[in-house]
Amino acid sequence: MRTPSPRRILVVEDDPAARRFVAKLLRQEGYRVVEAAHGRDALERLQDGAAPCLVLLDLRMPVMDGRDLVRALRRTSKWSALPIVATTADPLSTEESGLFQAILHKPISPEDLLRVVKRYCA
Repeated sequence: MRTPSPRRILVVEDDPAARRFVAKLLRQEGYRVVEAAHGRDALERLQDGAAPCLVLLDLRMPVMDGRDLVRALRRTSKWSALPIVATTADPLSTEESGLFQAILHKPISPEDLLRVVKRYCA
């Protein structure tokens, strides 16, 4: 895996309003945010620059959902150790929960989001 950029976060969310809210909050805290609308978009964005310190992703998305994206990342050696935090309104199985470093249940409070982000990004 490439050395992660300590302040770069990939936000993968199909809802434009939710994506803008999260991106704005993170930018206000000094993070560099890369936005993607679905899993395939996220894979393309990962090829475009420095590795993020964290991937924050919605699980339900069109084109390629969050579950498929995390499985693809875990199968790819350069992305297999990338910290991934899921955002969801749905309950997860124990097996699914094990795919992520953390899970944030929607609606997400800004405090919870920032607490989790600070755990993985300097």
